[in-house]
Amino acid sequence: MLNRLKKNEIVEATVESYASDCSGICHVDGMTVFVPNSITGEKLRIRIVKVLTSYCYGKIEEILESSPERRKPSCPSYNKCGGCTTQHMSYIEELRMKSGIVHDAMLHIAHLDIAYPAITGSQTQEAYRNKATFSFANSGGKLVCGFYRDRSHDVIPVKNCCIQSKVSADIAETLTDILNRYGFSAYDESDYTGYIRHLFIRSAHKTGEVIVCITSARGFGSRTAEIAEELVSAFPSITGIVLNIDKEPGNKLLKGDFYTIWGRDYIVDELCGLKFRISPLSFYQINSPQAEKLYEKVREYAVKSRNDCILDLYCGIGTISLYLAGYSKKVIGVEIMEQAVENARSNAELNGIDNAEFYCSDAAGFRKYTEQKGFEPDCIVVDPPRKGLDKSTINDICAYEPDRIVYVSCNPATLARDICLFNELGYVLKNVSVFDMFPKTSHVETVALMFRV
Repeated sequence: MLNRLKKNEIVEATVESYASDCSGICHVDGMTVFVPNSITGEKLRIRIVKVLTSYCYGKIEEILESSPERRKPSCPSYNKCGGCTTQHMSYIEELRMKSGIVHDAMLHIAHLDIAYPAITGSQTQEAYRNKATFSFANSGGKLVCGFYRDRSHDVIPVKNCCIQSKVSADIAETLTDILNRYGFSAYDESDYTGYIRHLFIRSAHKTGEVIVCITSARGFGSRTAEIAEELVSAFPSITGIVLNIDKEPGNKLLKGDFYTIWGRDYIVDELCGLKFRISPLSFYQINSPQAEKLYEKVREYAVKSRNDCILDLYCGIGTISLYLAGYSKKVIGVEIMEQAVENARSNAELNGIDNAEFYCSDAAGFRKYTEQKGFEPDCIVVDPPRKGLDKSTINDICAYEPDRIVYVSCNPATLARDICLFNELGYVLKNVSVFDMFPKTSHVETVALMFRV
């Protein structure tokens, strides 16, 4: 029987491994204790802060034996906002941890005892994000801009986030100053008053183009054009400003109505030698240099000859589809978001690619397009959201009996779960490659190759 720990009890323990959120895992009297900001091998004095049935959470009271991989966080907002979670460790340790997270998911969920997968680190660990999302709040009688505190809607003011591009941080600071000068307040969830809710920025890694999307509950009236003109005057790299009117409660981003108030509603960037038009709602990998490495691995796994036919599900704006089209006979991309499909078709035309077609459909309805065309894919590529694939989609994928399935995943747990379902339908895991797309965070990207038995 477990010796149940009590809240506020002080215990000593050694960190043995990592959880998927980067917390260290300890065991005390048979109980699992999750401890944020800890590193494997460290001996800690821990205060128990939350007790559940079979596990509990603790926080570090004192580091009795520190890891040589421990580092002093460079950001003053570390542990306050809900962004970076690994600044307390070296980058070598971060990569080791992320490879271990994928390995553990394969072992404990997919029941596959694979070797620790090789991980490709990011060439830069700072200012790598080409997408930034800021939130606003009222504080001390003025507007402040920053990021949500972890597990809350409290905004932590942050001026120089180390993982955002400099242009994004500068635009956020400038817009905050402009809105303060004009007397605009932040939207208040409790009484539905105020104006500004969020700021969404995309910056192109290769071309330098920037699009700004401002989310407001009710616009800015006659000041709207002036705000846009001041931003463009301060930042000539801006190619478009979009106003997103969101009157609904809740903090789901980029919903409601969109109005282009200056320039155009997309940027153009270059990836893998191709040009892509990217709108605010489009999915686009946030770390462009790493995305090129990841897509090269997808190509290596997916394409075996120039005669291959590829089906790309969750294709977004066509980045993977169009890259693979240069190495294969035919690619069909399927995506549920209509604007992304329009972008994908425009991107095919922009690059002079005529062997890729794109259709708007959810994953459950994609088969009708391929059946109408007699399309029989040699390989199916999937890049689903964090929740992974549902069972009916997996059944439909396997019904094609493709030789290969390439699964791009941002969640090792759902990847491992889905691999079990593919196993039941005759597909076995052949290779796993891991990429650090998100330095200083707990997130990790995985590319898995499965063969039909």
